[in-house]
Amino acid sequence: PLTLYFAIQHYGSVPVTVAKMLERPLRIHVVGIEKELNFVDLFREVGYLLPKESIQIDMTWIVREDMLPQNSKGGKSLSLQLTSNVTLTIVAGTHG
Repeated sequence: PLTLYFAIQHYGSVPVTVAKMLERPLRIHVVGIEKELNFVDLFREVGYLLPKESIQIDMTWIVREDMLPQNSKGGKSLSLQLTSNVTLTIVAGTHG
């Protein structure tokens, strides 16, 4: 989570500005994040570190289908509202 926060703070000034101008969330796609599935709650930290009025963040994690959490109820995706300004969607897909 802190690496993601660091990337937004140091390299995301243009994407954040564009997202604010267009009044839409900043979309972040992460591929191959299966190991981090056990630590989803830690990614709330990103929402706590960024001011709520600053920007909405939509994170999409693309994981192997067999790694999708059980509570996805047979679907190919699962959406979670981590904080008031961070939404996480976990999607089954392929990469590589």
